[in-house]
Amino acid sequence: MLSRPTLPVLLLLLLAAAAAISPPPLFAQESEKAERLPAEWILRYEQCWGVAGLYVEEPPPAASTDEAARVRKDLVALTRAARQFLAENPAVTDVTQARLLAGGYTETPFEAPEGMEYVFSPKTQRFLCTRGDAYDIVFGAMKQLQAAQVYRSRVNEGSPLLYRAWGELEKDPELPEIMRREIETRRFAIRMRESGPMKAAEKTQELLGELNAAIEMATSLGQFKPGQEITMPDVGRTGLIDLLEALPLDGKYSVTKAGEPPAALFGEVRIPYDEEYPNRRLEAEVRKYLAEHPDYPPALALLAQLQSAEDAVETLSRAIEQWPDVPALRIQRLATNARLLAMDEIPQDFEYLMYRFPATPICLEIDMATRKDVLRMPGAFRARLAATMAEVRPEVLNLQLIAFKELIASGDIEGAALVRDRLIERHPGYEPLLPDPYRLEAEAERTADQ
Repeated sequence: MLSRPTLPVLLLLLLAAAAAISPPPLFAQESEKAERLPAEWILRYEQCWGVAGLYVEEPPPAASTDEAARVRKDLVALTRAARQFLAENPAVTDVTQARLLAGGYTETPFEAPEGMEYVFSPKTQRFLCTRGDAYDIVFGAMKQLQAAQVYRSRVNEGSPLLYRAWGELEKDPELPEIMRREIETRRFAIRMRESGPMKAAEKTQELLGELNAAIEMATSLGQFKPGQEITMPDVGRTGLIDLLEALPLDGKYSVTKAGEPPAALFGEVRIPYDEEYPNRRLEAEVRKYLAEHPDYPPALALLAQLQSAEDAVETLSRAIEQWPDVPALRIQRLATNARLLAMDEIPQDFEYLMYRFPATPICLEIDMATRKDVLRMPGAFRARLAATMAEVRPEVLNLQLIAFKELIASGDIEGAALVRDRLIERHPGYEPLLPDPYRLEAEAERTADQ
């Protein structure tokens, strides 16, 4: 697990990223009435998932002993300065720190560690360290790409790091109500799903599924005849299941006939194998909660997860009437409309979120909710969403990568090139790692001609 960043590192990241957050050029009429959440809180929220891989630029070195990270930071700054110098002085080929300093392209000289030297490479158009390897900015960019995948996984799956970070945020007396409700909504769903009875129900069905698969296999192999009366020792003698884990809560396995689902006995209660049972059990618990707390938005949001898409939209709209500014509710309604391929309904929540709360986890959830390979959503539609998110948050690495991929896939080569240029301007180390969209287009045309 990655360690939590120190307070100075967080402050540096907040200062570096806050200025980059800007609303989209157009946003929904409803959004115009909403107050923009201060950038500081947006950044603090998204950093609950960690900071490694979050931004285009590497985070400041976590320790003064991380010499390679400090060198890469210097080389990124020098390379950016050198490229600006070359753009304004195209006749010059020999770039030195002295020239950059004299021309005002850097404010102070960058001192390499003892035994090393910073040198400009005309071939790569970037500053290198004579040590190479981990001291190269391309190495740093590759590390960020790898860490970006880890960050995205945390958004998908959650982590103990995240839940602790939420707890720390909630201790802040200045925490905006929108964020308090956002955390409350997400935590309610986690708490209900992770409760003892729900975990027991899920584990029971998982084990019954293993037993059912063994019985079906034995029947297909001719070891049982359909409808034959069987016992648990009969199943064991097939050799198709070595050791079946004990059921939770002292439950007992029960089988009757081959072809009929096995069951779990809890005293007088018999629960047959049924993949939908955990969801029905959870829905019953949520409805019981709503009977005692009518129209509680987090409970309505969890109920919507268990309903058909059409019913879920109505339920979520009820929740949003109560808490109109909570991102978790908006993103869930957006995702539900995406399942329905109701593209006309998506912009109202998308544009509201981009104006009100464009935190990276929210943007990544939008990407997951509208992924076209699952939904057959038009590529141009997804590309437009991705490009907007990347423009609103130009400093977020995952959003630039998503936009780059989607724009290429939709045929918007110029848009993809703009995203790539923006990313490389912030960190030149990505240049050899991301293909030139115009080159990809030319190669595709040559292949088509052949």
